[in-house]
Amino acid sequence: MKIKYMLKTFIRVVVFMMLLSTFFVSSIFAVQIPRPKEYGDKVFEDNFANYSRNCKAGYSHQCMALGSLYYSGMEVGQDFGKALSLFNLSCGAGNSNGCYMVGRMYKYGQGVARNITNAIRMFNRSCMLGRQVACDEYLHLRSQYARDKNGLVK
Repeated sequence: MKIKYMLKTFIRVVVFMMLLSTFFVSSIFAVQIPRPKEYGDKVFEDNFANYSRNCKAGYSHQCMALGSLYYSGMEVGQDFGKALSLFNLSCGAGNSNGCYMVGRMYKYGQGVARNITNAIRMFNRSCMLGRQVACDEYLHLRSQYARDKNGLVK
């Protein structure tokens, strides 16, 4: 009798744990309900207009946000050329993230010809502005490429 009771309890616990784990897994990987199209488009258009207006007014973090939209292709078509020019504006205004992104684009040849010398220069500038990831990239690239009298060579 006691063994039967223990076995039933064990099965109940196992079933409960399976249901519980299924719930957590499904909640983690659940598909999100899309936002209403008309609401999302209006909000995006307002934000995009604000980013553009504030970037032209000289707010470097807004240029960075606008450049990120073009870089990632979220809500707008992916355009590395526009992203690079916006990141350059942001960098010129002293935004370390803008300089870092320009360095990445030179490193990987996104929107420009691949140029390690310019990538190193931009990572160094971003590092001087306080971005630690840029310092790491700068040191990594400097250790990979040796300097000769004509520039950097592998």
